[in-house]
Formats: sequence, C-alpha cells, structure tokens
Amino acid sequence: MRTTIEIDDRLLKATKKLAIDRSSTLRALVEEALRRLLEGEGAAANVELPQYDGPPLPPDFPWRSGKAMLEYLEGPDAPP
Repeated sequence: MRTTIEIDDRLLKATKKLAIDRSSTLRALVEEALRRLLEGEGAAANVELPQYDGPPLPPDFPWRSGKAMLEYLEGPDAPP
C-alpha cells in the first residue's frame, strides 16, 4: 500500500544511510522498525534484566519454572 508521511529531515537522512549500510531499502527498514514496535521488541530492548551474582547454579536448576526458581533463590535453602 502506498502512503505519504512527513519525517524529520535528519531522521530520514540517517535512515537512508542505514539502509544503504545494510544493503537494504528505506521501505524494508521502515517496515522492520514498525513491525518491531508493534511486536513490542522496541520496548523490550530498554528493559534492564537483573543479574545473578550468587554461587554457580546446580545442574538440575529449574530454568522453566518461575515458581521453582523463586523458591530456590529466595526460599529457606537459598544460596548466600
């Protein structure tokens, strides 16, 4: 679908340069950015994830269970 939008000149120039650097097109770059925004990837990129600084985790650590992880990390037998 064809549409017309107004974009800040500096932003457009930088986006065109990025498209050239990626061997892409302006259209493809704008579509990719819009898809990421709509999928929430743009917001997720700004999230700071917590870091674990404790002792090494056991081989049977429950990676897929949030509840089990919390019990292990915060429970009575939690590592120091």
